[in-house]
Amino acid sequence: MRGSRLLRIIVIERDGVVQAIFPFQLSRLAPLQLRVLEPIGMPDDINRPRLALGVPDYTSFIAALRLLWQRRSEWDAIKLDEQLADAVEITWLRHFADAKAMRLEQLPFMPCPYLILGNWATWIASCNPRLLKNLRVARKRLEAIGPVSAERFDEPDGVLRAFDALVDVHERSWKHAAQVGLSQSDDYRRFYRDFVAARATRHQARAWVLSCNERPVAVTLALHEGSTYYSVHIAHDDAFSKCSPGTLLESIELEDLMKEKRFQIYDFLAGALRNKLRWTSTVQDTSRIWLLRRTLRSYLFSTYYFRIKLLIKELRSTVVAKNQKKPNR
Repeated sequence: MRGSRLLRIIVIERDGVVQAIFPFQLSRLAPLQLRVLEPIGMPDDINRPRLALGVPDYTSFIAALRLLWQRRSEWDAIKLDEQLADAVEITWLRHFADAKAMRLEQLPFMPCPYLILGNWATWIASCNPRLLKNLRVARKRLEAIGPVSAERFDEPDGVLRAFDALVDVHERSWKHAAQVGLSQSDDYRRFYRDFVAARATRHQARAWVLSCNERPVAVTLALHEGSTYYSVHIAHDDAFSKCSPGTLLESIELEDLMKEKRFQIYDFLAGALRNKLRWTSTVQDTSRIWLLRRTLRSYLFSTYYFRIKLLIKELRSTVVAKNQKKPNR
C-alpha cells in the first residue's frame, strides 16, 4: 500500500503489551517537496483513516507524537484526511500543536455518503424515476446479449474466487488504464488479497459477481463489522458499459441487504462521487487536518495553500459574479 513512500511505523507498548500502532508513511508533496507524514495508503487506498490503531488512548497518542517530535528533522507536516467532526484525534493533535507552537489547520474535505438500510419496497419507490428507468434499460440490454446471473459470496473460498474475478474485471475496466485501486501493482493486489482473506476467515467480507453468458461483467467487494456494511471495491467490464452492469449489480446488492435485514448502514466510503449520490442524499461531512512545523518548506506551502490559493479562488468568484451581472447586449 505504501508504494514508493518510506515507512515510519510506531508501536507503543506498556509492560510488554501493545497499546497502539501508528502506521505512518513519509511522502513528498510537489512542487516544494514538502515532507508529509500520513497514514499508510493515503490518500487513495484507505477511508476514514486514524493515526493510531487500537483503543483510543491519550497517553499512547501523545507518547507517539513526542517520538515523532524527536525525529522532526525528517518531516515538515502531518496530514490526515476524511476526519469526522467528533474525531478525538483532532482534539489531541490540537493539544500537541499548541504545546509545540505548531500550526493546525482544519479544512472542509469530501463528504462521505451513506444509506440507512430500510424497507426495500418503500425505498426503491422513493428513488429517482430516471434511475429506475436506467436500471430497467440496463437489465434489458444485458439480457439481450445473453443469460444474466448475480451470485453472492460469503464463505472464505467463495470470497477469494470473487476477488480474483474482481481483479480480472478490473483489468478490463477504465481503472486499469488509470492504474488506480487494484490496478496499481502486483504487490498491491497480493496485499489486498491477503487482507480480504483474513477478513473473510472472520466472516467479515462479502462479494457479488454479475455475469452475462457466464462471463463476469461486474464485481463488488464489501467488508462488514457490526451493523455497518462497507462498500470497498466495484469494477465493471468496459465492453459492457452501455449496459451499466455496475449500477445494476449495486441495485441487486442493496435489494438483498434490505431484505436480509442484518445491517443498518451501507457506507459508500471515500468521496461523494455522482455514482454514489444517486443512491442516497445523506452524507457525513469530513475535514482535512494539517499539522505544520515551523520550517521553510511548510511556511512556503502554507503561504500558497492557505493564502494565495484562497485569494485566487476569491478573485475568480468575484470575476464570475461581475460577469453574471452584466446586462445582455
